[in-house]
Amino acid sequence: MDFVEIFGKNARWTVYPEKRGLPIIRKEFDGTGCRKATLTICGLGFFEAYINAERISNDYLKPAFSDYFDRDFSNYNYPLPNERSKHRIYVCRYDVTDMIRSGDNALVVLLGSGWLTQRKRRAEGEVNFSQELYLCFSLDLEFENGHSEVFSDKNLRYSNSHIKGSNYYYGETVDYRRYDPEVFLPQYDDTGWTSPVERDDFGSPLYIQEIGCDRITETIIPKIIFKRKNLMVIDAGKNVTGWVRVSGCGKISVSYAENYRRRARLDFHSAGCVQRDVYKHLRSGIVARPTFRFNGFRYAVIRGKVDDFAVEVLQNSYTRIAEFETDNPILNWIFNAYILTQLNNMHTGIPSDCPHREKLGYTADGQLTLDSALLCLDCDDFYRKWIADIVDCQDEATGHVHHTAPLMGGGGGPGAWGGAIIFAPYRYYTIFGDTAYIRALLPSMRAWIDHIIRECMGSDEDTYLVVRERKGGWCLGDWCTLDKIRIAEPFVNTYLFVKALDRYSEMCVACGIDFTYEDIRQKCISAIADHYLDRSKSTCQRGIQGADFFFADLGLLSAEEVESAVSRYDEMGYFDVGIIGIEVMLDYLFEHGYGDTATKLLCSRKLGSFGYMMDKGATTLWETWDGKKSHDHPMFGSVVKYLIRGIAGIEYDVGFASIKIRPSLFAGLKYVKCSVKRPNCEIDIRYELNNEIETYHISFSGTSECTAEINNSIYTLKDGDKLVISKQG
Repeated sequence: MDFVEIFGKNARWTVYPEKRGLPIIRKEFDGTGCRKATLTICGLGFFEAYINAERISNDYLKPAFSDYFDRDFSNYNYPLPNERSKHRIYVCRYDVTDMIRSGDNALVVLLGSGWLTQRKRRAEGEVNFSQELYLCFSLDLEFENGHSEVFSDKNLRYSNSHIKGSNYYYGETVDYRRYDPEVFLPQYDDTGWTSPVERDDFGSPLYIQEIGCDRITETIIPKIIFKRKNLMVIDAGKNVTGWVRVSGCGKISVSYAENYRRRARLDFHSAGCVQRDVYKHLRSGIVARPTFRFNGFRYAVIRGKVDDFAVEVLQNSYTRIAEFETDNPILNWIFNAYILTQLNNMHTGIPSDCPHREKLGYTADGQLTLDSALLCLDCDDFYRKWIADIVDCQDEATGHVHHTAPLMGGGGGPGAWGGAIIFAPYRYYTIFGDTAYIRALLPSMRAWIDHIIRECMGSDEDTYLVVRERKGGWCLGDWCTLDKIRIAEPFVNTYLFVKALDRYSEMCVACGIDFTYEDIRQKCISAIADHYLDRSKSTCQRGIQGADFFFADLGLLSAEEVESAVSRYDEMGYFDVGIIGIEVMLDYLFEHGYGDTATKLLCSRKLGSFGYMMDKGATTLWETWDGKKSHDHPMFGSVVKYLIRGIAGIEYDVGFASIKIRPSLFAGLKYVKCSVKRPNCEIDIRYELNNEIETYHISFSGTSECTAEINNSIYTLKDGDKLVISKQG
């Protein structure tokens, strides 16, 4: 929608400098006789709104992050010559009827930097949108005899707030000498305040925000693990996102980290920065917490005279819709650690790679875990929003797709990162089967395919290999292998391009559209075989970091060669692969009858395994197998769908239209329990082995076609059926 459709004819964007602190803005109005009140509001980067000193909602970090408007790309560390993307801005709308008083009322808004003006972290270059903050709102008041409108324009009044500074990565500084609760109430004297200037609309399409915002979902009373005078170190017991809520007097600072060394020393290495919130001149009756940011942490150091404190977890409150449990603690840990990691990385409407060092919506990380997230959490609106971000950030001229969405710089490669424009919608499609939604995205997918063919292929003997993202660009293949990456980038990217064409073809068929890339697909497969499979060539990738499963998936290995590759990993007992290879490997193993090997790998405790993370005390998934980087990275969580599809044996067709349940107790498991809820079905299974008797309990409800294959017999389940089968193990 355009500006007038959202805000009406009278409201204007207003502009606020950030040089001396974050602004606080006031508008008073008469609410006498008001029967209904609706506030439509957007503050960029983030905003908090109050009516008569009452917060208008429990939401934090609003509006959702998007590619707001045009920026200067010239100072990005990663080159973006002449690129141009689409934009959007989300606007929040609230029913505030119950907050309006008869007589005088005060609408007060705080603005925060968020992503808009973040300039302190420069790892990706200068990627901020603006040097200023912006506010626009329209408050519609309905009376018995008509309407009245309160709106933003140059007649607003603003001043510097008690929040001196807020950086999304590093911390917030608050000076409570500036805090006056009377500011939030009517009849406060703001005559000494400043009037803002107005600016024209940005020209970006506006959308009423429908996805949920971040909220405080849990309060933890942490354990004190070290204390000395006015200093204490606390342990939340698990990696979380949020902050430490404190009350006390004087200056109190809170520093956050994932790891603890000893005494008062935190280890900030894995988070990549020191996250610290500082509250100055705190006084009795005030509870202090950040307003426009969050921290990723397990441990915190609190300095100052503190009366009370607690950890408040900030997440989006998505409902868990799947459960998984076995008699193996490592498998249980993977499932639960993944869900915590995923929730820790679902802030401001983007699936971030980590909640501290980067906080960015990296396209590979997000698309790799998309189907695992949709299987476990009721979050389809979240991913539809993020897929829109990917499409928005696609270069309109070339079809190039960036590494982060919304675009905030960062590196990656054409296959897993750029290919997200196909892989992310495809994963969504497999869960929901929404062809109308997919049909609208096919032109963007085709533009990316044409970009790869036109700009990313090699020449001479590299013809039909994807050798680059673009001229002068960075080109990752797999990422975060156990040792130094040896599997060749062109090999991985060409494989992923072939798989993207396969996914695109499947969606074209579902939408009744011709697939026109079969010739290029076959030539890419031949190029992979010619360049990387021949043992007589120095570039042969046989046996390197899971490469054989890439070959096998393309049908390039014989049955004997596949058996040899499986045996090698069965004997190794750990993963040497990265975030791409682990999905390729597990998908092949479970789909081709090697569930025992796949399960053994998932249950391993060696370096290069999830059991290794668990045994080291991790509560969330690590970025790297050795734990030397972030400890809150969801990208290896792509394996969780195989707990459901592979180990629990719940195999589903597109949109769960049909389901085949194939129970197995792989690799010595004695107990598997799993439940999955979808809009059209609900499945609950339990398999157990007692005294050499295997018993299978399967419950089904819904409209899907459902069959169970047990002991070479096939059973059809209808809505409300419960099946119990026993057999000798």
